[in-house]
Amino acid sequence: MAEKIKSEFGQVDLADGYDLGEYRFAVAKVARCLIRARLICDPKFSRILDRSTWSIPSAEPQDPTMSKAEIAEGQLKQAKAANEHLWRNFIGPNGSGGVSLRDRLQSLKAMVNYFVKEFELDKAITQLRNGKKVEWEKLATWDKLTRIRGWLDRLPAPKDPGDCPVVIVDATTRRLLVNGKEEILTQSRFNVIQCLLKDYPRTLTKDALVKMSGHPGAVGIVKRLRNKNGRNRSSAGVLAAHY
Repeated sequence: MAEKIKSEFGQVDLADGYDLGEYRFAVAKVARCLIRARLICDPKFSRILDRSTWSIPSAEPQDPTMSKAEIAEGQLKQAKAANEHLWRNFIGPNGSGGVSLRDRLQSLKAMVNYFVKEFELDKAITQLRNGKKVEWEKLATWDKLTRIRGWLDRLPAPKDPGDCPVVIVDATTRRLLVNGKEEILTQSRFNVIQCLLKDYPRTLTKDALVKMSGHPGAVGIVKRLRNKNGRNRSSAGVLAAHY
């Protein structure tokens, strides 16, 4: 785990009690996915955005098996999953989005809570899937990006999870997004992948993986996932390949 960096706000949020580094990463994940999706379909957006401040590469990696619309759709699906994670773990448990007037992070939280227009996000995903034009301006309060970034940079740094291609959408139904594509795993496979995600980008020892997952055959599960679908493009083997 990367060393925790102290900030003027400390490591733990005084108002809501969660790790501010984890909150910082969760917010940035939503923003990055939305930005990348828009840049793919709306190149002019790059004129008003500094990619480096959001750690976005100067050019989107190309995949000859997918169209630009499909890649952008995948990014929006990841944004949706990341936003659900943000609300489920940080916003929702603390007053359903309400922000205390005495909260030192009131300004940041208010902007974050209303940054994504959920209905427009679902609409945009459908539009891309059907080959229609997306009304990007309606998707988020883009004009708040610079201020949100400035606030996030004042928070402690999270552990570095790398650019993980796997996102848990719903643990109850064992649904994942892998490079933007949905997949549902068996319970045993989901448990193993969940353990790998918790320690990503570090890898676990075989004994630790078995103990954490509760599956004696955890290493075998990793090997099968690694080999699934050849190049691991559409399976949780993307993550297993890192093991």
